[in-house]
Amino acid sequence: MRAKLGLTMLVLVGLLGGCGEQPSAPPVVGKPEDQTPAVQISLMMDELREAMDRPTQLPKLFAKGVTPPPVAQLRRYDIRPSGQPSVSGDTATLSILFAKEEDPSKTIAQKNWTFVQEGKAWKIKDAPLP
Repeated sequence: MRAKLGLTMLVLVGLLGGCGEQPSAPPVVGKPEDQTPAVQISLMMDELREAMDRPTQLPKLFAKGVTPPPVAQLRRYDIRPSGQPSVSGDTATLSILFAKEEDPSKTIAQKNWTFVQEGKAWKIKDAPLP
């Protein structure tokens, strides 16, 4: 129990101390499916960034029947959510900002991605790229 508390505190200090950036999601306490849809989608977007380094994980983030974009295309961009998702039932829309990977400070495009809830997890339904 003490180790879990120490790890949780370490994660919180890392999130709050950061590099001047705001965390993409509030700290998760409990299971992800117990969090609000906005937090769940934000966590899933973090998983997307990680999956770009582990392409075998990418299909798990997309809805059934949806083919993920090629990893090479995703890696060309710094992909960041803009604001909070708009949730309606088991669907959601989130504005995504794209910047060139070489210059993440300069946004080159903004697209709306759609998400769908499958079971207790949120998945990407449509992810247009610039």
